[in-house]
Amino acid sequence: MPMTVPEHFGTNRAGAPSGDYCRFCYKDGSFTANVGMDEMIELCARFVDEWKTPDGRIPTREEAVALMKDHFPQLKRWAKKKATENEYHKAINRAVDYLNRHSSEPIDLETLAKTANISTFHFHRIFRSFMGENVGEYIRRLRLENAAQRLRTTSLNLKDIAENAGYQTEQAFSKAFKKHFSVSPAAYRRSSDINSSIRQSINVDGELPVPEIRTINDIKYVYIRIIDVYGSPKSYNMAWGKLYSFALQNDIINERTEYLGLSFDDPTITMPDLCRFYACITTDKDIKPQGEFGVQTIAGGLYAVFTLKGPYSELMDLYNRIYLLWLPSSGYRLRNGVSFEKYLNNPDKTDDQNLLTEIYIPVKMKRMKNEEQMKNEE
Repeated sequence: MPMTVPEHFGTNRAGAPSGDYCRFCYKDGSFTANVGMDEMIELCARFVDEWKTPDGRIPTREEAVALMKDHFPQLKRWAKKKATENEYHKAINRAVDYLNRHSSEPIDLETLAKTANISTFHFHRIFRSFMGENVGEYIRRLRLENAAQRLRTTSLNLKDIAENAGYQTEQAFSKAFKKHFSVSPAAYRRSSDINSSIRQSINVDGELPVPEIRTINDIKYVYIRIIDVYGSPKSYNMAWGKLYSFALQNDIINERTEYLGLSFDDPTITMPDLCRFYACITTDKDIKPQGEFGVQTIAGGLYAVFTLKGPYSELMDLYNRIYLLWLPSSGYRLRNGVSFEKYLNNPDKTDDQNLLTEIYIPVKMKRMKNEEQMKNEE
């Protein structure tokens, strides 16, 4: 509990009062229980009638909890834990960002642990506690889901897709793919269920979305990662709130600031509650990663930029129209790079129907067939 009077203090090995810890968690130089800060607050809240505020008043339970949440992080026990947690956040962010950039390359645990600057011995445990999957499961799932996306949106042969997914043979790839999706890669590509349900949900006969083709410069941004159903109010509100507070504390916000969103997964392929999203604020300052806040750069280049006017709930429909309707007949193809969203107005001050969002898709021109190729096909 907040130690506003000496009787709240714990005791050191000599039995003397110690202002570093309260009497409920620290006695005779030892902690009474190995519990987290939130759990300790709940435990202490049961004894709120035994202590008083500086003005002599017995606080309500709500007041006591609020005071403890404000005061506990300043105590040595929790400050140390928070510092350690922040270092782990930074380490896992480094590892995950590395995986995002090198998902199709051979990756071993030692390389990842070195990237995270954590010993190989501890890396497995820390990665799983933050990501909910062990390293091998996480890498394997991402590669197979990326392969499913290629099967759905490209004409690449199975050999190339298998290699891009990190498999040396088509047979090994097919076996792993079928185990994950319960259908072979060939059957997945042929299946009428893959895109038909999506096509039924969009206006196939309507006008194609028309992009503006732009060449953009590199964009540096600070991000916080969300793993949850896309648009989940609780997760997203909490993350954006934390990010905005971080930006204010580090004096990032200025007239050039932009708000971006990076979606890494397709919820028709990835389990919805495992979808990865980065809430981002651009910066031109030299910001260092801090705890759960990472710093990355979107590479400049050629992008097809689509604009949506309307609620964010309509973004998925636009993405489907882009990939299923516009891209195949566009004269462009996807290139290596990250797609992202730019939010042009404030959702807290704008009616849903007037929200403006730009979707940036990294593209390059399709190669035109030369005369000899065309002649051979005739």
